[in-house]
Amino acid sequence: MVDGKRAIHVDSVHRYHPEKKVPLVVEGSGGVSKEASVEEGIYTRAWATTIWKDVLG
Repeated sequence: MVDGKRAIHVDSVHRYHPEKKVPLVVEGSGGVSKEASVEEGIYTRAWATTIWKDVLG
């Protein structure tokens, strides 16, 4: 969240490398928001609410 209503995202996808025993970023995966938006703010709040319910009950 960048303010009370708008958010941005930064994400990447990782795959575990058994020989190196570490997760590595999958080439070409991930992304960054071009700008903050109310739509992403709604998604962010929904994601957070779901996580809090899973963790806190």
